[in-house]
Amino acid sequence: MSATPGKVVIHGESHVAGRKVFVCSFLQARLPDVVGQPFFAAWSPTAIWFDELQPAFADCPFPTGAETVGSQEAAGRA
Repeated sequence: MSATPGKVVIHGESHVAGRKVFVCSFLQARLPDVVGQPFFAAWSPTAIWFDELQPAFADCPFPTGAETVGSQEAAGRA
């Protein structure tokens, strides 16, 4: 799906460190170095858009600052 930091692929669900997560990566990104590198979003039964997801782990934010983009976009869409 398209998002401000780039095109995001949600590969599926998994369990990491005892938490249910979405496994994601960028297919295309503003920062080419992050393309293809996996990252984890906290699993959500209600999220429809990427900007409704949060990083799964506090010490591992989304690449390219996506963790702050989500709250800004969600506020503007309401």
